[in-house]
Amino acid sequence: MEYALEGYGFSVAGLMRAEVKRRVGPDPRIDLHLDPILSMIDREAEFEPNPAALSRRLSLFMRTALRRRELPLELVEMGRFDLAPPPDLLAALDGLWPAGPLGGRALRVATATKAAFDGLREKRLMLHLTNCSIEQDEQAAEHLVLGVYSPSLTETIRVDDTVAAGVMVALHGDPGGAYRLEVLPRIYRKVCQNGMVIYRGKARSHEVEPEVLEDQWAPDRLVAAIKRQITACLDEPAFAVEAASCQRSASEPLDPTGDSFAVLLNDRLQPTLAHAVHQRYLLQADFTRWGLVNAITAEARTLPHAAALHLERLGGRLARTELSVERWSAPGGSELLEHEKPRRE
Repeated sequence: MEYALEGYGFSVAGLMRAEVKRRVGPDPRIDLHLDPILSMIDREAEFEPNPAALSRRLSLFMRTALRRRELPLELVEMGRFDLAPPPDLLAALDGLWPAGPLGGRALRVATATKAAFDGLREKRLMLHLTNCSIEQDEQAAEHLVLGVYSPSLTETIRVDDTVAAGVMVALHGDPGGAYRLEVLPRIYRKVCQNGMVIYRGKARSHEVEPEVLEDQWAPDRLVAAIKRQITACLDEPAFAVEAASCQRSASEPLDPTGDSFAVLLNDRLQPTLAHAVHQRYLLQADFTRWGLVNAITAEARTLPHAAALHLERLGGRLARTELSVERWSAPGGSELLEHEKPRRE
């Protein structure tokens, strides 16, 4: 598995779709025929995460469709879809070592995470990349974020609405020099690429021991620790339980004008963000608890990691907690941990 260092939400399919649209341009003769091409990209990307291999598959698909006269001849002018992939994360970090991001730890963690991912893939656990970024937040804290989902661990929430088990490896570095490596269980909604972080029991996350993170002379220990935590996150029975919670949330109506809705948003989100979530909820017109979960987590796709993680955690809690439960309607509800509460504007 290669890491392409791109912004939040990078995926091979997303890169390919954007390239197809760029090459087509605003041509109404061709635009009507894009849907089968874009659908093919999404379908093939499930099984082929390599951009070069995926571009070859797309070229073959288009030649076959043109021969069958299923696509207009104008598409011939688009030529092959050879992609120039974004910079490789490990190569970029290696060039910056030892003074790289997060005090050089980003390279160690990225290398160990890649080894863990590749080891799981060798055991026939399919993994696809969803996140690969290095960011700095407003407090000058740095974050390395690596996320995957497994299309082999999926559940259907509703018709044409499928979720997959996922995981996020996140290395955080505070300006003061403290570092923390956590592995977060995550649910990935395939239809719109939303993610939500799931809490199991009282654990915030699976954290790697600080001494393992700091021991640069024993890289195998770090690989083993990350792999162990990832395996725990991708637990099939636990994922089935969380998916069942999502299914229940999809059948629970939620009036966007109701008191519970207003309390939930206004008490937990900054006013501008609460307004954005409310507008998205109205626009997507899925007036259920599941609809609100996805309105919240969809906003996370455009935010820096720290803010996005807050929304994904909130979405994960909302997916598993019925709004009739008293703690959700109580001001500052206890279901949201104190350290997660955002600052008011």
